[in-house]
Parts: sequence; C-alpha cells; structure tokens
Amino acid sequence: MAHRIVRIPVHVVGHGAEEVRNLCKEIGLIPLSAHVPFVDMMNDPDGVLLLGDHVYQYDLNKRTFRIATEQEGQDIIGALLPITNHEDYTYLNDTKRIYQLDKRNNRLTSLFRCFNDTVINSVARDEYGDFWIGSNYGLIHYNPATKVRTPFTTTLFTEVTLIVCDQQGKVWFGTNDMLFAWLIKEKKFVLFG
Repeated sequence: MAHRIVRIPVHVVGHGAEEVRNLCKEIGLIPLSAHVPFVDMMNDPDGVLLLGDHVYQYDLNKRTFRIATEQEGQDIIGALLPITNHEDYTYLNDTKRIYQLDKRNNRLTSLFRCFNDTVINSVARDEYGDFWIGSNYGLIHYNPATKVRTPFTTTLFTEVTLIVCDQQGKVWFGTNDMLFAWLIKEKKFVLFG
C-alpha cells in the first residue's frame, strides 16, 4: 500500500494526538506537519471519521478505510468540521455548506448552502433537528424539513463566531465580546455580557 501524507492537527494534543497517530499508522498514513488532507477526527459509533478535503471513514472492527461519495460538482470549501451524530447520520460543515453523511450508504449530501459572501463560522443542531448557523452576517436558523432559512437581523451584533445548542430550548452564541442566548419557545434574545 502506498503511504498517504497527512497533517495531524495542532489542537490535538495528549491522549488524542497519540490516538490519531496510531490510527494513521494502522491504516498506512504517515503523519507529517506540512501537508493538509486531514484536519480533525470525529469518533463515530461505527469507527472514526477523518475530516479534511473529503470524509475518510475507518471501520475499526473490519479494519477497512473508505472515502465518502460526494455529490457531483459540490466542492468542499475549506476543511470539514463535525456538528453532531444522530441515528444514521453525521452532520458536518465547511465554510459555505452544511452536509449530511448517511452512514448506511456512505453518501455525503449538501443540506444548506450560504449565498454570496456569507461565511459559516459555527453550526449547532437543536433538539428539534434544526440548525443554527453563526456567520459573518449574524445568526441564521435553518429548518431542514421545510428548507426554510431565517436570518436574524438586529443591531445587537453583526457577526456570530461560535454557537452551541443546550438541548433545553436555548441557543447560546458568542459575538465580538458578548454572549447571547436565543430562547427558542419564547423567541427572544437574552444578553449575558
């Protein structure tokens, strides 16, 4: 087997770094620091996902390695980042899209795409299955069932840099020096600082 050159992410240190190195060695990948295909690792119930310019799945039990099938003409922009796992799906995002990886058929499909110069900074999925997107233009709510996107316009903030859903009806998000929560049922913002 020919060796593939990969880059171990700088933020993976300690026990996690050794785990990544061992996995790469086990599947014939040589970890080096100057090359890019992998930037993150995500534990998956069926194995490990290595995320970068593609989704690489490694089944620890079968000791097999495969690349997810992507939609034709759908380029991944930047690196793929994990959002969450739910049932047979893993949700990922890059700087322009949210993706769904169907673990049953190893197919990666796009669920959401940003328009024009909008850039995704962070994504979270709430307890209802909706996505909350932090972008350079603020907060966006996306319902994948109805395919409706709702941008939130406010004078309180412009860019949302980080987002987390607490699964109890709150969407927490950070802006440039402030922390907010969006109360889903009450439909209102709460400012924490």
